[in-house]
Amino acid sequence: MRALVLDREGLAVRDVPVPSPASGEVLIRVAACAVCQSDLHFVRDKQASLSLFSEGGGHVLGHELAGTVTEAGAWVRGLAPGTRVTARPLASCGRCAACRRGLIRACPDRSVVGFTRHGACAEYVTVPVSAVYPLPASVSFTAAALAEPLACASNAVAASGVSPGDWAVVVGPGPLGLFATRLLKLRGALVLVAGTREERLEVARRCGADAVCNVRRESLPDAVRARTGGLGVDAALEMVGTPEALGQAIQSTRLGGRIVLAGEPESGVTYALDTSRFFFSEHQLVASVGAQESFPRALRLLEEGLVDAAALVTHRFGLEDAPEAVRTAEERRGGALKVLVEPQRNG
Repeated sequence: MRALVLDREGLAVRDVPVPSPASGEVLIRVAACAVCQSDLHFVRDKQASLSLFSEGGGHVLGHELAGTVTEAGAWVRGLAPGTRVTARPLASCGRCAACRRGLIRACPDRSVVGFTRHGACAEYVTVPVSAVYPLPASVSFTAAALAEPLACASNAVAASGVSPGDWAVVVGPGPLGLFATRLLKLRGALVLVAGTREERLEVARRCGADAVCNVRRESLPDAVRARTGGLGVDAALEMVGTPEALGQAIQSTRLGGRIVLAGEPESGVTYALDTSRFFFSEHQLVASVGAQESFPRALRLLEEGLVDAAALVTHRFGLEDAPEAVRTAEERRGGALKVLVEPQRNG
């Protein structure tokens, strides 16, 4: 089969063997795989990424996926060939002390599609059945490929603790921030979205943002104070993963407010914190990582039409053009938001 492979030579579409599902796994014919910021981190840090694999060879990218089950391994029940599915990247054993407490990211036997195991930017991918979700009939493959970032945003919004009438600021109107904006509005919050690109701030308005702030032209803390009577927001969601964005989030938050760090930082990034100010502001700083707890909720939101995930897809590529898809996402060409690779697409 053909697959997007990162190896010592770089990123290219190559011929690789079709994977065979082990016991407890299914083989999925991939219909759509979205490019994520995490994929870009993986490609940029190639040396560290490839060192995850003892053979030091190539690795298939991609973890935001949708497709059709074509084969089930031993002990798989309820997912017959032909079932339309999506999957969360993270799977765990379900039996260890961490799993019994719901801490599946701490499972010593965890695996992550696209990272610790081969990914879905390929014609086929195998996924542990515990991480696979059948699709509602009304949910397209396009929307389903974005269920994972939607679930990540849902976890971040839950961590924010916002209530109806609260003010929240979303720092970073990328796909994660735009999903968070929509979910905050569904909770009844008032939302200000901050960013640097007017075209993305316009999308934030369409997602329901009550106000936007271009931080190249206006101070975010000043914009927040002007709209909150000088108080600050009840919750700030940092969706970029940079020290500057986190600093803006902290400065925009009221006494006793909560800051959610949900944007993935580059490896080795450190944050400077004014501990005295943080102490006297009684802030709560929490991190939100992953999609596992919210995946079923994300699918319900898509099924009920409460989130139009497909509207964030700006570019589509066939599998042979997958390296160009990654570059388009990396460089944000043509206002790229979500870039989709469709392995069954011709040309």
